[in-house]
Amino acid sequence: PRQQSAARLQQAEQLKAAGNSKFEQRIYRDAFALYSKAINLAPEVPTYRLNRAATSFMTADYDSCIDDCADALRLDPALVKAHKRLAKALIERGELEKAAAA
Repeated sequence: PRQQSAARLQQAEQLKAAGNSKFEQRIYRDAFALYSKAINLAPEVPTYRLNRAATSFMTADYDSCIDDCADALRLDPALVKAHKRLAKALIERGELEKAAAA
């Protein structure tokens, strides 16, 4: 089981790297799909959700961005990037009081 877990994590990291490349090329739909696959392989890694949240933000899908940020923060409440991205998405939705609390 430990070996399978390491293999899944390695595969998820490769998917994340591919997603990062697509994100840098501004091919957000592909990046979103790659990050989603990484999440399915390693749901315990908050970075994959945070990266997917970034693609959602860039495509103005603020609800998905907020959901992924909230999930990432449940996994790691100290993720500063997740707090910032959550606040930005809430501001875009006009929820300034919630954004201040994020």
